[in-house]
Amino acid sequence: GTVLGIWFLAKTYKLNDFYAFLITISFASSPLAGVDCTFLPELFTPLFLVWMIIFYRKKLFLPFILMVVFALSTKEDAVLFVFGFSLVMLYRGDFKFALVAVLLSGLMFCINIFWVQPYFVHKSGMITPTTMQFW
Repeated sequence: GTVLGIWFLAKTYKLNDFYAFLITISFASSPLAGVDCTFLPELFTPLFLVWMIIFYRKKLFLPFILMVVFALSTKEDAVLFVFGFSLVMLYRGDFKFALVAVLLSGLMFCINIFWVQPYFVHKSGMITPTTMQFW
């Protein structure tokens, strides 16, 4: 799914077949693209982000919203990617798409920081989340 999206995105930017093939092969050969028989939900983040960009470029609003929600539901750091891309949308003047991306990423950030992490930290008996202890 992600490789197909990268191919479409490369063709959207009018790259020839050789460069589109090179980009897709470089992603597919990445060690982060494969799974070694374990389920890692964060591997879906590139899939949803690539298709989010494709739907943005085609100005398809509802599929864009769906991909933003899916991308934000994969891992907590996807908020940074969606928010960063929303800044690009603001720079280009696409306020409707940017507003949705900013609001959804801000909402997901607040839900994660103020509700999800405190709930599971309390349940596990830790004082702070392991990510905070690590840094």
